[in-house]
Amino acid sequence: MELNTSAVTSAMRVGLQIVSSLKRPSVEIFSELRKINKPIQLYDGEVPRLERWGEEFVAFYALNVGGRHAENVSFDMSETKFKREEPRRWGARLDAVVPIMSPGQSQFLFLLSTHEFIEMEWTETEGRPAGIKTDLINIVVHFDGPSEWTNRLQRWWFNAVLKRKQYAFRYSFNPKSLDGDLPPTEYL
Repeated sequence: MELNTSAVTSAMRVGLQIVSSLKRPSVEIFSELRKINKPIQLYDGEVPRLERWGEEFVAFYALNVGGRHAENVSFDMSETKFKREEPRRWGARLDAVVPIMSPGQSQFLFLLSTHEFIEMEWTETEGRPAGIKTDLINIVVHFDGPSEWTNRLQRWWFNAVLKRKQYAFRYSFNPKSLDGDLPPTEYL
């Protein structure tokens, strides 16, 4: 599919207007399903052969789409029932507090291989795929607006009196959305 450059430029302008018209921070989560094939390599062994390895994964990012910077951005996955197999963990990035996210800035959170979404049935000797996991991945982003002018009073009220941050955004990812076709392959 070919796109006209003016259509792409117009879409970018619209995106820029949306970001700049929002006069408060808005940190949102988005996910991206990717399929990447690595270059063909020669493997020596008993029988030399050419092989191409591929990766299929879902990457999760946080992005400030607001017109102001967000402060003290934290991520909460306590509502997530989706379990990762050992030795994989969610990662330290979700436990860290991001001091400032400027408008348009993105933050990589974590990556899940597509095989992690497959539910397995195990017998004594082998495992077989039983379908896609049904547990949702829930991420809640908590953040404050900039500490300036009248927002300073609002921040004090939320942080000191209500004991929470000014803004929260909830994101849910359903693994069932991976069922079906994969995106076009990217070749490295």
